[in-house]
Amino acid sequence: MILRLLTATLLCSAVLTISPTGSSRALPEAPKPDYGTGKDAISSREAGKLLLELVNAERAKQGLNRLQFSAPASELARQQADDMAQHGYVGHYDLAGRKCELRYNRLGETDHVAENLAQRQVGARVRLTPELVRSIFADWLASDSHRENILAPGHTHMGYGFAVESSGELSTIYAVQEFINDWGDYDRFPATAKAGAVLKLRGHIDRGARLAFVALGSEPPPGTRTAAQVGADDLHYRQPQPTEVLFPNYDTSAASGFPWGESAQLKPRGIEVLRDSSFAADLTMPDTATAQDSYITLWVTSSKIAEPFRAMTQVVRVEP
Repeated sequence: MILRLLTATLLCSAVLTISPTGSSRALPEAPKPDYGTGKDAISSREAGKLLLELVNAERAKQGLNRLQFSAPASELARQQADDMAQHGYVGHYDLAGRKCELRYNRLGETDHVAENLAQRQVGARVRLTPELVRSIFADWLASDSHRENILAPGHTHMGYGFAVESSGELSTIYAVQEFINDWGDYDRFPATAKAGAVLKLRGHIDRGARLAFVALGSEPPPGTRTAAQVGADDLHYRQPQPTEVLFPNYDTSAASGFPWGESAQLKPRGIEVLRDSSFAADLTMPDTATAQDSYITLWVTSSKIAEPFRAMTQVVRVEP
């Protein structure tokens, strides 16, 4: 989810328009006085700590759990903020065509990740300040899709990243939130696999959650991108529709209540679940004639969250 805010020195107010995808643009405006001054500058770490406090305060108003700091998620966010600042783009893909889920996998992680982004251009030289962090967070809250991400009940952890680029009297601020759903431990898949290969998924569900299903869906690899292409690609950003869904041996109730794609093959009793909440499943990679990115997602429910939500996302490049 992206929030793009463009400000300059010519106008005194901004008109914000938000698209259905969550991307947003604003007309130029003068620097807001609540950005603070150089003497108010704080480090990225201090800015992230404040951002996490703001997120948890908003979640507390809704009776939701507090999020914990995640070092891996912050590394993911920092890398994306730095890359966007270095190359002058904003998007959930990077220039190598990797979505946040794949980028998180390549850090060695398997939990599901969801991302909020913001870019703001100001017609003055500005620093990271508490006022600026609060202003960006307020804009995220004003966007329905970004607020929904902040308040998603399945999140357990958060990471953050900031970058500020200044040229003359123009500053560009990049802010990244990475939300993590940590509900268990899972075997890591290899980065690549052969078409038709069988991968063994083993894991354990924690926090009193209950495994709902495992879904597989594939799409062509996006490939490298230019900065302009990244922005266009984000309009279509989503995980692929499942083509195969495996259910645990004790429960297939989710099969009738989830909006599956027409091509999805539902496989009852496709996952063996033991009493200690460990599980095992054999997953067959698509038999494809061209390279595909296979998205493997594990969904759970809990006593407080009845609707299934992602707890794991892993991406495997399937080669013919």
